[in-house]
Amino acid sequence: MLVADIAQVDADAGLAAWATDRGLPIERPHAARAPGESSFDPVLRDLAASTDAATARATAKFVEYPLDGSRLPGAPWPWRPTVLLALTLVAAAIPLIAAWPRTVSAARNQQAAGRG
Repeated sequence: MLVADIAQVDADAGLAAWATDRGLPIERPHAARAPGESSFDPVLRDLAASTDAATARATAKFVEYPLDGSRLPGAPWPWRPTVLLALTLVAAAIPLIAAWPRTVSAARNQQAAGRG
């Protein structure tokens, strides 16, 4: 993907040809910019639509950009990474849970052997 400003792509036919030769779509993030809107607003909307609103809000907060209650498209929460994290934690816990009875039993046997 080639991200470029509209004026830049229109002025530079070589850049457009280069992207076309490589099969890269040219994205114009400011094309959906409304009058009186900052140039960062359409970029945040695009980020929210392609990922989720929480990521776009975190990005805006990180760069100290005021959202002023803007409605962002996309899912309200990053569910995919959340579910993947939960599955990873469960998968990591399974061997520990399975080994727990053997560990406790071995500790008890060792303790009993020490008493005798």
